[in-house]
Amino acid sequence: MMNRKHYLHILGTAVVATLCSITNNFSGGVGAAEALSASDAPEFELAGITVEAKRPDWESKLSPGTVTVIRPEEYKGEQKDLPDLLKMVPGVHVREVNGKGQYTVVTVRGSTAAQVGVFVDGVMTNLGGDAAVDISTIPVKNVERIEVYRGYIPARFGGTFIGGVINVVTKKPTKANISAELGKASFGGKSASLEVVSPLASGSLLVGLNYEAAKGDFPYKNYTYDSPRIRADSENDLVIQQKQVDSAKEILNIDNWNKKEINDLCNRNEIPDNVRKQYIDSNGQVNSEGWLDFVRNGGLIQAEIEYVKEKARAESTASTSWDNKYVEGNKAFLKDAANWYMKNNANFAKRVARYHRSVEKLGKKYKDDPTTLAAKIKVQDESLKGDLLNLYLKSDWDNANGPDGYFKNNPEAKSQVDNKIYEEVDKKAAAEIDHIKDIADETKKNIDPETSLYYKQIKDNLALNEKQLEGMKRAKEQQDERHRKYNDRKNISSLIKWQNDNWMVKASYNHIDRHLPDSLWNDKALAFTGAKLGIGADVYDTLLADSKKQKLDTTDLMIQNRQQNGRLEWGWFADYQHQKKKYIAENKLYYPWDASGKELHYGNDAYANFWLYSVLRAWSEYTSNKYNMQIDGSYKLSDRQMLEFQANYSYEKLKIDGSNMNAVLNKWGPDDWNAAQGLWVNWQVRNRYEQKIINLQVQDTITLDKKATWFLTPSWRFNSSTIVGHSDSINFAHMPNHFSQVAKWFHPRDSQRDRKGTWQLALKKNVNDNLTFRMTGGTYYRLLNMYEIAGDGAGILPMPTQDWSKAEFPRPEYGKQYDFSTLWNGKLGKSDAYATLTYFWRDTNRMLTLRRVAKDFWCYSNDLSGRVHGIELQGGVKWKKFSIDFEGTLTKINRLEKVTKRAFGDDQFFATYATYQPEWEGNVRFSWFPNSKFTWFGEAHYTGSYYTAADEKEAKAVPGSKDVDPGYPVPCATIINTGIKLKPNSNWQITFGVNDLFNKNPTLKIPLGNGEYCNPAYPLQGRTYYASVRYEF
Repeated sequence: MMNRKHYLHILGTAVVATLCSITNNFSGGVGAAEALSASDAPEFELAGITVEAKRPDWESKLSPGTVTVIRPEEYKGEQKDLPDLLKMVPGVHVREVNGKGQYTVVTVRGSTAAQVGVFVDGVMTNLGGDAAVDISTIPVKNVERIEVYRGYIPARFGGTFIGGVINVVTKKPTKANISAELGKASFGGKSASLEVVSPLASGSLLVGLNYEAAKGDFPYKNYTYDSPRIRADSENDLVIQQKQVDSAKEILNIDNWNKKEINDLCNRNEIPDNVRKQYIDSNGQVNSEGWLDFVRNGGLIQAEIEYVKEKARAESTASTSWDNKYVEGNKAFLKDAANWYMKNNANFAKRVARYHRSVEKLGKKYKDDPTTLAAKIKVQDESLKGDLLNLYLKSDWDNANGPDGYFKNNPEAKSQVDNKIYEEVDKKAAAEIDHIKDIADETKKNIDPETSLYYKQIKDNLALNEKQLEGMKRAKEQQDERHRKYNDRKNISSLIKWQNDNWMVKASYNHIDRHLPDSLWNDKALAFTGAKLGIGADVYDTLLADSKKQKLDTTDLMIQNRQQNGRLEWGWFADYQHQKKKYIAENKLYYPWDASGKELHYGNDAYANFWLYSVLRAWSEYTSNKYNMQIDGSYKLSDRQMLEFQANYSYEKLKIDGSNMNAVLNKWGPDDWNAAQGLWVNWQVRNRYEQKIINLQVQDTITLDKKATWFLTPSWRFNSSTIVGHSDSINFAHMPNHFSQVAKWFHPRDSQRDRKGTWQLALKKNVNDNLTFRMTGGTYYRLLNMYEIAGDGAGILPMPTQDWSKAEFPRPEYGKQYDFSTLWNGKLGKSDAYATLTYFWRDTNRMLTLRRVAKDFWCYSNDLSGRVHGIELQGGVKWKKFSIDFEGTLTKINRLEKVTKRAFGDDQFFATYATYQPEWEGNVRFSWFPNSKFTWFGEAHYTGSYYTAADEKEAKAVPGSKDVDPGYPVPCATIINTGIKLKPNSNWQITFGVNDLFNKNPTLKIPLGNGEYCNPAYPLQGRTYYASVRYEF
């Protein structure tokens, strides 16, 4: 447990005592901001009922925890989104993870983002597709107020959140009104909104339409180039890249390509040297045209076949002596041979002449006896044939190299005899010949540059390498100023809401279309030697998957009813949320499929494996459907006691689809398991999830004294979560018994149920109309969301147990917390003033962290514990013509990590850096309004230094570096915003402003030691000018 610092207790006590003393010097007044009122009525009054989760007036006064309320209407025209507004709340830290308008999360009092509940109209928005709510996706144009609860969570909010709860309350339609607003900003920013309110039946109807877009191409400097080491490495990389481009061009030269193919065939002993010499002359020149004709017309295949025969015959021991049987039955052969000898051998011609004379004599002698004539002629034929075989062909065969021989001058005839001689030998070579024939088309395809996939791959890669080479040259030129790339976004939202005193019906739709910018680190954690990874970011594509596009479509339907029956005020609501989140990598380097989806088979290299054997990398689609029902209310037990209750049930179904998902779920073959060794995605994929959550809460507020100065609020809650992860893969049924034990921890259906009761207690003392003391504390048991327990279906999975026999889901986080607050409001001179000072403390056990367990997947595990304490200060002063509002937070975090980093590890911990959580943070806003037509406003937001790497605190040495903090802190920064508002009349408002006036955000840099720096992973947008025009009918 963290050793809490005594000076914090002393400071808290001192400030409380000071505030107690000054109440005797100032009279009562109204606070300038909506902190909790310091006074309460002597008894509970049930005010008129309204819907949209706004309870009776007594609840706004008696909510026992720390609450801050923000009204977006007060900042209209300033183009603020939800993250901008939350930055003005003490204890709240907004982390724009991917930059302005991109994935953004919020933490409260040093919590993690997942420990904060985000509600809209009392309905939890946390869906299973994300570990934490992306608050950049929640519009605020049609919002009445934003409630931020810290520490104690009121009973009407379901869930078991640790840090706090944010409740976004949409506007209640009242009087008829039409307003329209147009806005323009730097870096392609533009916005438009229309809001119409009209009476309808017994209530009022609100219709809101909103549009926002930006290119987000702001400039910044890449600090890695300031390092001589990085510059030298970059120059070397540029030389290497140039050599790769030159080498590829040389390979792709047609003559070089053909020469290499011919030599490779010859060296592999697939063609004889005489074929090589036929197409490569003694000077090394290649007859490319002749060679490609030879390949395309089948000459190469025939040459390979003949060469196989030639090699087999050369190695054969078969007799090559003449035997008449080779040709005596071949009439065509004998006829061709006789014709040749007639022309080229006088003796044979004479022999044939004697044959004809003999036949002529026989014809005359036996003209009346055809049978005898035929027999006599047959004798002459056999005699001539015998002479041809024995006297001429045999002689020429035995003297085959003679200059006048038949076989010397008729190689086809010699080939026919050879075929007969080597018939048995050729049978033994037939298998190799058949293989040559079987792959003939593939052989020709691979050798011909017009059809070779390898040639195409080199050509495609050359185009990528040339593009990267040009990018590397541009990166060198643009080191001082480059513009953010893939940072555009477009948001469209709409709201339809009908409401009367008892009923509310709401429908909303939110569409987000944005690219996801690249990290300047290109890796999750920053390392000293990894600084140069960001050199090419925003200049050329450095990742295999770039130009990542995300589309989110969220629909929400809600019906709510509230009633008051005597002492009982109660209500119910039913809500349905549907979200479809799509992701696609538009630029995919080394992608192994063509546009039609046909696999290119470039080869089994690392780049191909990146795409071939992993799911959800090229594209993904998460579809969530969530059903939420709640009944809650309050019962006035007496004038001094109010009982509140809540029962909530939610059911969510999440379906995941994406690249390779269908293949790994439904494709199986007997040989697949050999390939599956190490390729876990062949079976370890979950594609469906479901979660059921039950929340039961009871809260009792008791007035302890007759003067209504002491209030005690105990509460108890019970929470239950059941989550199921499904895998529809057919591979489980085919898994062989001998397969690795590693494959058996993942099942077609894995489930987990967690449930527990926790308590909270609040005590409040109203000293007088100006001063209130409040103390809250209790336990918590945070049920994990679907994403944290079951993962995303592919890259994040539950951690296996130590023996890999089952999936061990992470367990809920638990701990305890308390806070002590002093609230004061009154007069400071002639001004209205207020101040709230809070000391908070919390410990958390079994905290989650995300770890890489194997090459291709990560797991959440309960490997952390934490202790947090700190101070929040909020206050303000308002005079007739100007006002000042301020807030500040000191957060001290002790983050402990397990020595054995597994869900089932030991209980030994070591101290590590808490990342992305500044120790000091504060905000000051000044407004000057000399008249009703003019307002000048200015803001200063201070963010203290914070760490980006959760290294061990004791590890101060980084190899190769001096004077470097291994936590790699981002330095502190003060961001100044300012602007003016003009109101010519009651209908028009014109706003001009600038955010980050001194352009501090893009200049932030992280020290790496040795005088070297790098940018934060995602630079923030700098100086931004904007203008808005608003008209209200």
